[in-house]
Amino acid sequence: KQWYQRRVAITAGVNAKSILASSTILWSGGAQEFHKKETIQDTHSMDNWRNSLTTRPSMLTTDMYLEPISTLVKIADPKKYDATYDALKDFLGGTFKVIAKKKQEENELLEKRRKEDEAEARRVQETEKRKKYRLRLCGETTA
Repeated sequence: KQWYQRRVAITAGVNAKSILASSTILWSGGAQEFHKKETIQDTHSMDNWRNSLTTRPSMLTTDMYLEPISTLVKIADPKKYDATYDALKDFLGGTFKVIAKKKQEENELLEKRRKEDEAEARRVQETEKRKKYRLRLCGETTA
């Protein structure tokens, strides 16, 4: 009920026809005869266009993947992530390539950062050694 009230508050005063009139619609797939703005306003035409997608589909041009529900649960309540992930894994009988790939990428990124931090620490140590060596040389030459 709260979501509905917020939705109504957001859309209050918004005229759908004026938005549609000022919009550009890019159609892809389905019967060409439905590729017009009037289709959106007519539920029967919209249903016919949706049905025409089964015979004249449009290929997706973006890479997509499925995200396990446990990822969303983790956002809402991190304590429930492991249990949700395990339950889903048991239910579907396998592991998730997306999560395995993400973990691998995270581990690679952490390893890269660790190596960069170690290299930076070595550079700082070398710089400090050089400074001390120069100070010692300067002290010996003035003595």
